[in-house]
Amino acid sequence: MTKLTQLMSPFDATTVQPDSGLQQLPIGTYNAMIEDSEIKQTFNGNGYYLRLSLKCIEGVNEGRAGFMNINIGIESEKAKEIAFKTLSAVCRATGQMMLSDSRQLHGHVIRVEVALQAEGRGGEKGYTEVKRVIMMNDDQPTQAAPAAPAAPAAPA
Repeated sequence: MTKLTQLMSPFDATTVQPDSGLQQLPIGTYNAMIEDSEIKQTFNGNGYYLRLSLKCIEGVNEGRAGFMNINIGIESEKAKEIAFKTLSAVCRATGQMMLSDSRQLHGHVIRVEVALQAEGRGGEKGYTEVKRVIMMNDDQPTQAAPAAPAAPAAPA
C-alpha cells in the first residue's frame, strides 16, 4: 500500500502563527472555567486522579489553559484527605454539592490560585500548578465549614 504524502494544497507557514505548545499559567489568581475533566491513572499506576481542564476567562491570560489534578483514588490516607478537601472546595465553588460525574463541573467558573510547584516527577522544577480554589465572593479559600446553628424564626 502506498502512503499518501502529497498535501491537497500548498501550506504557507508564514501565514499562520506557530503553536508554542502548552504554556503554564503564571503564578497568580485567576477566574477560570472548567472546560473538561477526565479520570486518569497516576504516573506510577498505583491509583487514579481527576484532571480538570481550566481556561482563564479574563485578564492578560484570557484563553490560556491550565490543569488541576486531584488524587481521588490513591492509597495514602493523607493524600486522599487532601484530595477530598480540594474536591469539596471545587464542588462548593461550583454549587455542585452532590457529584456523581465530573461533567457536572463543566462550564462552571471557579477562582484559582496558581503557585510554583517545588518538584515534580523525575525531579523537574519550575512549573506552576493550581494550589487552591478561592470563593468567588470573598477571596478566602474554600473549606468545609461546621454546620451553623439554625436561625430563630422571625415573629409573624
